[in-house]
Amino acid sequence: MALALPGLMPATGGSAVTPNPAAVASLPATMALIEQQLRRAGSVTFSSTMQDSSDENNSTQFDFTVAVDAAVGDATHCQLSYHQKVVRDGVASEQQVQLALRDITDVVVESFEKYQNEWETRPGFVFVLTDPATTAVVLVGPKHTAHFLAFTDGNLATQVGAAIERAIGLCSAQKS
Repeated sequence: MALALPGLMPATGGSAVTPNPAAVASLPATMALIEQQLRRAGSVTFSSTMQDSSDENNSTQFDFTVAVDAAVGDATHCQLSYHQKVVRDGVASEQQVQLALRDITDVVVESFEKYQNEWETRPGFVFVLTDPATTAVVLVGPKHTAHFLAFTDGNLATQVGAAIERAIGLCSAQKS
C-alpha cells in the first residue's frame, strides 16, 4: 500500500527529487530525504528590497547569500542539525543549528518577504520584493523563535516543508 505525503510535489526541470512515498513512510527514510533535499538546495543568492512605508520612492536593496550544509537528520533523537551561513551585503554570520523536531510548533512555507516582515521587521519599513523570487521554510519553535531555510525553487521548498512536517509527525508518534 502506497502512502501519499501531502505537499510533496516533483520539482520542475530535469532534476526532480521524486521520493518513493512508501520509502518515506519511516522516520529514518524521511530524515534521509530531508538531508538530500537540503543538499540539493545548495547556496541561494538573491536580493531583497525594503521600502519606506510612508514614501514608496525610498527603498533599500540588500544582497543575500544563504548556504546550508552538513545537514544531518537524527532519527534516533528526532533532531535536525545543519550549518547555516548568511551573507548580507558582504557581512557574514554563521551558526550551527540543532533542532529537536518535537519542539517545532509550526512549519510555514511562505515568500521570503513575508518571512522578513514577520520575523525581521523594521518600524516604518516593509520588505516588498526578492529577486529572484525566494521562498522561506520557517521552523517555528518554543517562545515564538524561528529558523529559516531559503530556496529559489518554490517546489523544493514545499517538498522540504512537507518532509519536515512528516518527520515531526513521526517523532510525535514515537513519544511515550
